[in-house]
Amino acid sequence: MPTLVEINGLDEGGRIVDDLIFVRVAVPITSELQLLLRNISHFEKIIVRKEDLKGREEKNLSAYVRDMVDDPTIIS
Repeated sequence: MPTLVEINGLDEGGRIVDDLIFVRVAVPITSELQLLLRNISHFEKIIVRKEDLKGREEKNLSAYVRDMVDDPTIIS
């Protein structure tokens, strides 16, 4: 039985000369609900798509990631 939820993401919305950002995160299955609740709290949606990130400041997105990493209910 799996014990982790793995989330993969690739930012492919830039231009050819831009750096690509690849994200791979694994969290305990018991923390999956907390991930979804954090998405709702920050983005007002359960599943966040590339279109949802357009127009958001980098500072806003960095805060989302930082809060996620600092949340002891998600990272164990």
